[in-house]
Amino acid sequence: MHINKNVHIIDYVPYESDNQYSAVFYEMDGKKYCTVKGSLEKVMMFSEESDLYKKQNLELTNKGYRVIALANGEVSGTSAGSIKNLKFTGMVAFIDPI
Repeated sequence: MHINKNVHIIDYVPYESDNQYSAVFYEMDGKKYCTVKGSLEKVMMFSEESDLYKKQNLELTNKGYRVIALANGEVSGTSAGSIKNLKFTGMVAFIDPI
């Protein structure tokens, strides 16, 4: 497994149910990036919206899956306000029984 030693974690936003997302800010090759995970609705606020993603999310949740969406990209700062224009990476669906 290759680990990029040029990646440095700068800051993070911990998951809180009120926010419905968590984020990590990191620096790589002199640029700042952010990766976000959370509810599809919240992640799409930071990235592009898509009816296809919404449809897939609905299909998966109707089948009983829990869905987490992911997005990442270059950012200008390391605060929640700087999280925008990220690239939607995808969704992870899993079973989360009570």
